[in-house]
Amino acid sequence: LRPGGVIPQGGKLTLNVIQALDPLKLLGKTLEGYAGVDGLVTVNIPAGSYTATIQHDLFETETLSYELGPPEQGLYEPFKRIMLHSKIVPGRVKIVLIWGAQPADLDLFVVTPFAKVYHACKQDHSLECLLDSDMRSGYGPETVTLSLMDDEAYGTLLMYGASHLTKAHIYVHQHSTDSSLPSSNAVLQVITEDGVIHKSHVPSRGIGNFWDAFSVDLRDLNIEVREKITPSEPSFEVLRGNPDPQIVMSSSKELGMAMYETKPDEMTSQEKSRSVLAAHEGFISV
Repeated sequence: LRPGGVIPQGGKLTLNVIQALDPLKLLGKTLEGYAGVDGLVTVNIPAGSYTATIQHDLFETETLSYELGPPEQGLYEPFKRIMLHSKIVPGRVKIVLIWGAQPADLDLFVVTPFAKVYHACKQDHSLECLLDSDMRSGYGPETVTLSLMDDEAYGTLLMYGASHLTKAHIYVHQHSTDSSLPSSNAVLQVITEDGVIHKSHVPSRGIGNFWDAFSVDLRDLNIEVREKITPSEPSFEVLRGNPDPQIVMSSSKELGMAMYETKPDEMTSQEKSRSVLAAHEGFISV
């Protein structure tokens, strides 16, 4: 048996043996391995139940359960997908979308108090908000990183009578026509320096191409959950316009509508390389 996984070089894999057919007398013990330049870790283990921990200096520690046993009992997992998140500096927050092989193209949307960040507008300079890539071959991840609201940004809201606009609103659009949102196995995570503080799974029922998930208050990180699939794009109030005297309240739909957005025929070279990596990285193969 040869569990391996594409893990950043130097990453440490620890297996705690919970229950096992135990010819190697491993029950209750810990096995460790380190990833080499090829990103693979190899350890010899019998059939059984394990807790696997993946550690790396640059990434958040990830722990998961792993079963190894007869395929006919549903205990043989030839691949186990593991998503490693880079560590986050204080004052920053990440919104991460991952999903299965289909639909090929889901899009992450984050509406801040000042802008709508998505594949057609990847930045909001007001909160240093950035979408990393538009993934179109399944799996993801699509990640938006932004700053918590400081006194300067909040002061702008106060100046224009918009002190209630302190939230980032999160939703997902199914861009490709294959499969459906409920069958996508999509997961949204909110990650801070303290790790994952919120996780949402796409609803198992609903009709439409939009998953209206939740909002995050950028002052105190409180989460307001909605969790519904809808046929129309959610709309939220934003403060927009330059120069300052023209700042007005408006609907986020006025900043572009997902259902009518076209995409270039080709992904950028960076997005292509990330898409290839996403299809292979983060697996434990047996």
